[in-house]
Amino acid sequence: MDFEEGIFEQRFCEIYNNLFFTHFKATHIAKVVSIAGFNVKILFATEKIYNKVFPAIAHTELVNDAVIDMQLCVFDLISAKVSTGLEEFTKDMYYKASAGANVKTMKPLNSHYQLLYDNAYYYDQSKRLAFWFAQDISLLNEWHFANPFRHFFYDWLLRNDRVMVHAAAVADADNAVILVGQSGSGKSTLMMSCYTQGLTVLGDDHCVLDTSSSSSSVYSLYNAIKIDTTIVDKFAGASSYITGHLTNFAGIKKSLINLHKMDPDKLSLSKSVKAIIKLAINPALESPQLNVMSSVDAIKYTALSTIAQLRSVNPKMVLGHITQAITSADSFYLELSRDFRKNYQVIKDVLAR
Repeated sequence: MDFEEGIFEQRFCEIYNNLFFTHFKATHIAKVVSIAGFNVKILFATEKIYNKVFPAIAHTELVNDAVIDMQLCVFDLISAKVSTGLEEFTKDMYYKASAGANVKTMKPLNSHYQLLYDNAYYYDQSKRLAFWFAQDISLLNEWHFANPFRHFFYDWLLRNDRVMVHAAAVADADNAVILVGQSGSGKSTLMMSCYTQGLTVLGDDHCVLDTSSSSSSVYSLYNAIKIDTTIVDKFAGASSYITGHLTNFAGIKKSLINLHKMDPDKLSLSKSVKAIIKLAINPALESPQLNVMSSVDAIKYTALSTIAQLRSVNPKMVLGHITQAITSADSFYLELSRDFRKNYQVIKDVLAR
């Protein structure tokens, strides 16, 4: 299979016509969701895929008719079980990916794709059409089900005046604060403390910043939270909503909790950005310490964490969007103490300023 520009797109169009118009048209499950202000119609090829993937984005579902900005077709090769040429095509894709082509994006303005080690996506901006697929959905780990389609959303939104960042976000009735930090910096624990004590949540590991206007906004994308298994019981009722377990890159065991099922009223879809807070854990502290941070440092920390986490194919574009989105927000550095309630109170005070 030749990966020259145009041939990839032509082959995918052939597969689309064969696969979705002859097989999945009558069997797929369709949902319309609001992704960072865009209406996305997702076609799940099978109920199995739908049940695995949809819960993490269920809070974004739209119940009314809406103009569709993008149609995303989701399937895996094992579930398809149809003769479309897709299996041979995809096996060749994965062969080339394993040979080093794991990050490869098409150059034409409208068409883009990326090959990852266990899934891939392709989309055409002009046709408002996208595909996401894996070889076998049952072989994907729990990270995929906590943050489904994250590389596709990251790429697509970046070209539409939005930037997905590696950060948590919590809010009061009016505004949100963005919580930035590498894995293990306390984002999830602090977010869960805020959630259980009255604030609303827009994301645990990822949220989306809007750069289309002068006023900075943040959008929710996922409602799943990954929290250290050893402290889940500190949050009343949380253990009843555990949907899975996983281990992060640092070897810390995490419990996956679906907040949409736990308390959907505490999820927000979008808010104005009040502040950016860089987090670090200092277990020696009895009380958290909040210090002012420069906007340059806020941009740096947010960009570095995002690019490292999502392996951007366009770091300059990511940096530009983040700079535009958060320059006007207040910036702080917060050392977290071992007292969850005091940590929460700091966030509440920042929101009240």
